[in-house]
Amino acid sequence: MEERGAAVPNCFNHIFFYTCMQFVGGKNKKCPRGLPESVYSDLDVTYAAYKQLRPDNLSLPDAGPLWHALSAIAVNMEKDTRNHMVANFARKAKEYIQILICDKLSNKDAKKMAAYIYGQQAGVTRLWPSSIEKTPALEKLVEDVGSKINFGPTPITDITLFNRPQEYMSFFYHVLRQFESRMEVVQTSENMTRPPIGWIKRKGTKLDEWRKLSKTKRKVLVACIRKSIENPVKKDFINQLSEPSQIYLEKLINKTRAKIQDKTFRPKMYTAPKGGRLFTLCPLLSLQMRYIDIDKQTLGSLIRKRETINGSVRILMSCSGRRLILPG
Repeated sequence: MEERGAAVPNCFNHIFFYTCMQFVGGKNKKCPRGLPESVYSDLDVTYAAYKQLRPDNLSLPDAGPLWHALSAIAVNMEKDTRNHMVANFARKAKEYIQILICDKLSNKDAKKMAAYIYGQQAGVTRLWPSSIEKTPALEKLVEDVGSKINFGPTPITDITLFNRPQEYMSFFYHVLRQFESRMEVVQTSENMTRPPIGWIKRKGTKLDEWRKLSKTKRKVLVACIRKSIENPVKKDFINQLSEPSQIYLEKLINKTRAKIQDKTFRPKMYTAPKGGRLFTLCPLLSLQMRYIDIDKQTLGSLIRKRETINGSVRILMSCSGRRLILPG
């Protein structure tokens, strides 16, 4: 949405994130109350692009029993997104400025000047660093860099970032795109005896099955490829792949093993610009935990939809501090 300039004020709220979940769950029939029509239309366009990336064999999730829990997650997403902006905006803005001036100053001085320029542009009073000589050339550099930056409404404080994150998302997005554009593929200068995991992952994306594999199976496949390079014995997991994928991996394994033996293995790796690391515009939601919060409505819906196995099902769980036993 931001790429098309479609960000709308006040769209980072509970309704916005809940509507995103409705789209993924296939329940996006109409614009909900409280969400502008323009935002809903842009979400519809974004979802159409998302559907093209969704594997054909991956069916829509049955989110019916979980809507109450998802609503609670949407509330947390609103709060977490605002806190994410407060925690990272200033730091990433300073890293961005540091990259702009790093070729003119040492890394230490560039870091100090980046903090000074950020303070100026953010509307926060900040003194010139005492350890850096104030020269006309450096003043001109500060002025030129400052003229290219538009953070958003000033002064920028934790309160303004939390209350109006949408006002600063455009610059946040611009910084991320700049960091991504500066990612480089560099060949390592020293011979390596073990293939890096990141390099194997990049090679693995060329497999036909890669997009259909879960995160856990991708880790298993990467580990198998690495062990196969170090040990000539082919692992069972690789044998489960399609014939073209097996042929591709066999060539990759043999070629990599030969280079390691000849001490000529120097893989190409992605490197981030000095002083800048990639980040996410919103916090990443992960359900890979031991438990998830389930409210009473969701619990009741799940119980009503439970399947009977071998004639009876007994469910034992804790509910409001009491043991709840449901007869099968």
